[in-house]
Amino acid sequence: YNNLERLCGTGLLTMKKLTEGEIQSLVRKYLIKNRFRLVSRTLDGQPLHYRVEVTSPPEFKIPDLVAVKANKVLVFEEKIRYSDLFKKEGSDGISDVEKLVFFLKNKQARSEFKKLVTNTGLSVKNPSVVGAFASLKAVNRDVDAIPPDFVFIAIGISSSGFSVELCQDGKLLY
Repeated sequence: YNNLERLCGTGLLTMKKLTEGEIQSLVRKYLIKNRFRLVSRTLDGQPLHYRVEVTSPPEFKIPDLVAVKANKVLVFEEKIRYSDLFKKEGSDGISDVEKLVFFLKNKQARSEFKKLVTNTGLSVKNPSVVGAFASLKAVNRDVDAIPPDFVFIAIGISSSGFSVELCQDGKLLY
């Protein structure tokens, strides 16, 4: 964890209840505190999105969050429960983990996304795109694992509130 922990650190936040919106808020606060810039649109107002499949017509997904620091671009999908990241949903029957894995393995899809990121007004030269996930911490019955080249930020619950913890750094070199 050392590479991204130097980049992000850890933090403890307290709240009374948890929703998907609060997961998103906790992760955003955590990233902003650690000097990431959040971006959702290009300068011309086009939402950032990635190609799920290289088909005609193409299928696109708008990520839950895009965070940029230096030339690293983290593309987040977020759920309340860890197991929901692996749940096959929607008409395509593909989980969020599968969508991001496909996207990052596809050179054409990554190239298209990089062009969008460079048109956001942020000074990002030659961006390196990394998949990222956020949810509550995994529980004992969760058997699926986040791929090792991905970032995973977990939300922990305790009597004093919620903690935000980097559990997997995606092998980022900083």
